Amino acid sequence: MDLDTRENKQRLRGEYGYTQYIKRHNYKWTFIMLGFCLAVFSVGKTLFYEIEPLFMVVSALLILPFAQYLAKAISFSRYKPLEEEQFILLEKLSPQFLVLGELPIIRGKTTYFCEAIVITCVGVFVLIPPKKNTKDTKQIIESIIRPKGHHEPVKIYNDFDSLYKQLKTNVKSQAQKMDSEKMERIAEALIIKAH
Repeated sequence: MDLDTRENKQRLRGEYGYTQYIKRHNYKWTFIMLGFCLAVFSVGKTLFYEIEPLFMVVSALLILPFAQYLAKAISFSRYKPLEEEQFILLEKLSPQFLVLGELPIIRGKTTYFCEAIVITCVGVFVLIPPKKNTKDTKQIIESIIRPKGHHEPVKIYNDFDSLYKQLKTNVKSQAQKMDSEKMERIAEALIIKAH
């Protein structure tokens, strides 16, 4: 299915457009919860002033889901996804590749945002935002897939052009065989750990 036709549909982890979808979804529910909270408070203040404290307690409790949705929306606002054209280039590069997009992986208090992950039979290739620590990201990706029995090499890139060139010139010719079950298990392990 074309990415444009799925603009307003639910996106899954590892799918292009996931971070934008989650951000919009959380902002929508933030405003819904805020409106509901204010409505309960106003009704208690104006119509049921005899039992106003009950309405105040309920509206105060409704602030909690509002704050939770707002925090999620704000946390996703800092992620800048890969350009759609670049993601499509990666997807069309080879049928032997499994391409994931937009995976924020949280470890401790640190989030490692992967703009794209290309899983092949010769290794896992990860694109991260510029100026991010490639060594730490590599260790995190390895710590996710190694306990599952996958010892493929993990290579991290800060630049789309370098990743694309490596995949097109070297990896594409080496990745002649495809173990789709193994690649899906690696993808599943990474997706489970995503935010």
